[in-house]
Amino acid sequence: MNKHPELGSNLSEQDFNALLTALGSTALVSMTDVKGNILYINDTFVKVSKYKREELIGQNHRILKSGHQPQEIFDDLWRTISSGKIWRGEIKNKAKDGSYYWVDTSIAPVADPKTKKIDRYIAVRFLITERKEQEENFEATLQALNETALVSMTDAKGNILYANDKFVEVSKYKREELIGQNHRILKSEHQSQEIFDHLWETISSGKIWRGEIKNKAKDGSYYWVDTSIAPILNDVGVPDRYIAIRFLITDQKNTSEKLESIIESSDDAIISKNLRGKILSWNSGAEKLYGYNEQEMVGQDIRLIAPDALKDEIDVILEKLCNGERVEHFETQRRKKDGEIIDISMTVSPLIDSTGQIFGASTIARDITEKKKKESTLAATLASLNQAALVSMTDLQGNITYANDKFVEVSKYKREELIGQNHRILKSGHQPQEIFDDLWGTISDGRTWRGEIENKAKDGSFYWVDTTITPILNAQYVSTGYMAVRFLITDKKEAELKLQKAFGDIQKFMLAVERSYETTVITDTNGIIQYVNPAFTKLTGYTAKEAIGKNPRVLQSGKTPKAVYENMWSLIANGESFVSDELVNKRKDGSEYYADIAIYPVMEGGKPQFFVAIQRDVTQRKKEERAKAEFVSIASHQLRTPLTAIRWSLGRFSKNLPDNIDDPSKTLLDAAMNASKRMGETINAMLNMSRLAAGKIAPTITDVHFNTLLKEMCHELEPQYTAKHITVDIQCSEEWSLRTDEKLLKEIINNLLTNAIKYTPPQGKISIGIRKDDPLLIIDIADNGYGIPKAQQENIFSKFFRADNVLDKEPDGNGIGLYLVKELAKLLGGNVTFVSKEGTGTTFTVTLPLAPESL
Repeated sequence: MNKHPELGSNLSEQDFNALLTALGSTALVSMTDVKGNILYINDTFVKVSKYKREELIGQNHRILKSGHQPQEIFDDLWRTISSGKIWRGEIKNKAKDGSYYWVDTSIAPVADPKTKKIDRYIAVRFLITERKEQEENFEATLQALNETALVSMTDAKGNILYANDKFVEVSKYKREELIGQNHRILKSEHQSQEIFDHLWETISSGKIWRGEIKNKAKDGSYYWVDTSIAPILNDVGVPDRYIAIRFLITDQKNTSEKLESIIESSDDAIISKNLRGKILSWNSGAEKLYGYNEQEMVGQDIRLIAPDALKDEIDVILEKLCNGERVEHFETQRRKKDGEIIDISMTVSPLIDSTGQIFGASTIARDITEKKKKESTLAATLASLNQAALVSMTDLQGNITYANDKFVEVSKYKREELIGQNHRILKSGHQPQEIFDDLWGTISDGRTWRGEIENKAKDGSFYWVDTTITPILNAQYVSTGYMAVRFLITDKKEAELKLQKAFGDIQKFMLAVERSYETTVITDTNGIIQYVNPAFTKLTGYTAKEAIGKNPRVLQSGKTPKAVYENMWSLIANGESFVSDELVNKRKDGSEYYADIAIYPVMEGGKPQFFVAIQRDVTQRKKEERAKAEFVSIASHQLRTPLTAIRWSLGRFSKNLPDNIDDPSKTLLDAAMNASKRMGETINAMLNMSRLAAGKIAPTITDVHFNTLLKEMCHELEPQYTAKHITVDIQCSEEWSLRTDEKLLKEIINNLLTNAIKYTPPQGKISIGIRKDDPLLIIDIADNGYGIPKAQQENIFSKFFRADNVLDKEPDGNGIGLYLVKELAKLLGGNVTFVSKEGTGTTFTVTLPLAPESL
């Protein structure tokens, strides 16, 4: 067997190359002399360092030194390997192109078999750059999180194990007053127990709970927190701790605090054993890690420190070693002397004797129990954070390198549409550039920036975020990028804008009320006056100081019926408005006036909170209305007596005329008769109008067979529509009955049918439809006549109004009929509506209750 000349061993060139090939697929392997000058490097070493092999061989290993680590690390390295021991640690190297990379390094001394003196060192390195970058990013995440969040950890019963500074600050308890206490110490008692039952049910089942909780600080003040609680599971999948992240939502302001950094390292344990598992060596690191000393463990089986369930794992590892395989960074569990089970990360390498035979294994183990807990905590923290926050990372130019799911969801961009884009893609354009200048100035200086930003989503919608941006620093405290944590505050900003608008509206409203000529009074729900405007003082004589605190009863004259006030309170107490022009009020000086009053309840939660009353002095209007009604009534009565005499005389004269009277005389007589008839109709209409205004028409309820009544009325009007060759079509499949006032109903139908006949040209058509929509009867009277101009339709039910397009076609008419139809329908508990198109026709729809209890 040929010896390898560089190693001076019995390892063949073929075996040595095979070993290097297997090792070199994942590791950077090098060999130096005792001064650190490079004798050998593998291909992976060349690839990662970016030097050519000839540029490295003969050079001192310091050529790769990054200059970013303290000299003490390298002093310890040289002391260790110079004393014949293996050194293990993490080193940051610098490649030829100036880039940096991290390696987990093991350096072993090699002694000359003959002289037994160390003449060279073999180093095996594994790239850990990605892990180190993740650790740096994690620290930045924690820093950003601690700026805004209250973080705590409890045991399975809710007893507090940890509370960060922000938690202590907001709760106003000292940390020693919290640790060990149950989280119920903060309970406000303002929320139902069901919330907390659901909370415990959720997290006890291993799920994350999210909700809003009202807590009570030590000084008795209350604060709201948006809370995410995540369970941390033990080895059997049962929660044994809970981590909670809370964000203040009382005023959306969180102070900047840092989470305590808990970083615990463990010494490496270096153990050698033969292929049967018998321990050959046990260093001080192993003693510290496992609790056994060297005398207790050398000669013992390595399975002694393996949990029962993992003893077979050792056989598998030893089998791999026998095949020349290396087990790297393998994570498993081991048992300490005191019985505690710990998590470890170990690298197991075969031990080769001078003949090239594998005779045992060397294990380098590191306690990662705290690391595993930290990872579990981190996972729970990130899970909680991702529930509530938009998290992103950018490079130094602001180009996005990472965006979490919440960020993608809110921005409405796909992740691939964001990565690589500058963060300006989200800029709304609604905020001044000064904000962003301050932002960049702050983070470029290595400081954290906090502010509110309006962003624009892909679909063009806008959203507000409370933003914290923290620089990501490398080992030299130089920024390599930025971490941003954002919380949606769109609802809060919209509420602020609404509040500003509402405040502006209130100012405008109060200005209008103060300057209004109408009296405005605001009372509480008991009727006690809270506000009066200047118009109130002008109308009543009471100053604001005299009125506020009083009941509006001070204005009562005693002449308004008690029933009016009872109806008023019945309506407004149930959230309905009250309107009346029948109140007789009394001023401070004792004079009386009629008040047109409207009272409106202001509701919240389905209950009146206060009442707003607006009133006007309508005394003069009332006098004018009474005078007008009295005039119409007197005039109508005075006109009816002579008109009756005229009609009687004309009738007698008509009967006594000879049959052969000449046509002109007959025509004049007929015209006089028709004129007297129209005058009588006008007088009756004016009397009805007067009675309605005076409230002197009271319905008399009887059973009315509507179909029969309609046919009788059509029969009475038959001479009028047949004279114009108009067709009348009644569409009704069955007899309809209702309880109402028959006389008033006939007045309504007669007016509508008469109008339809009058305003439909010869050869036209009138359709009458009757239908039931319980509890209502609906009557449609449609014609294909002249129609009503659109611009005048709003006046059609006004007194004395006639449309312009029929004045020359039908000059006779008083404009009272449709006014009476509308008022009589209201009196019967119904309504009248219409649709019309000029030149096409009109349809009037009468809606009446079928029974008086619906009136």
